[in-house]
Amino acid sequence: MTETRRWFGMRRAELVRRDLAAALLWGVALVLGGLAVGVALSRLGAFRQVPALLVVAWFAAMAPVWLAVRWFCRRRGDADPERLAARVERSAALREGSVLGPAQRVELRGSPGLAALADARARAWLGEHGAQALQDTRRTS
Repeated sequence: MTETRRWFGMRRAELVRRDLAAALLWGVALVLGGLAVGVALSRLGAFRQVPALLVVAWFAAMAPVWLAVRWFCRRRGDADPERLAARVERSAALREGSVLGPAQRVELRGSPGLAALADARARAWLGEHGAQALQDTRRTS
């Protein structure tokens, strides 16, 4: 494993942890909001007049759970090291493959010395500019 891939792996773990916390907070908040609307409708007697509305209300209260899980799974997929590297390259207008190449999980082809040099250059760039470039890519998603 290259140092560049390790760098993206550490950032991935941090991003997944943050996204999980965000999904949990939003999901719980929206479920509680949906349940509050259900209580208000119950006090108004809406469920006595239209009993089928009760099923709709429960689906509306639990839909945020499904949405939060779906959002989290999509964000977790976007946090793969290869995808993060490609997005950092695009946002920083770097030459294609300069960061993605060392970050990919592929067998080494060619000179090990050149591969180590490319990894060192990518890792040095990430050490200097990576946090800002990664922040820019997460803002636009």
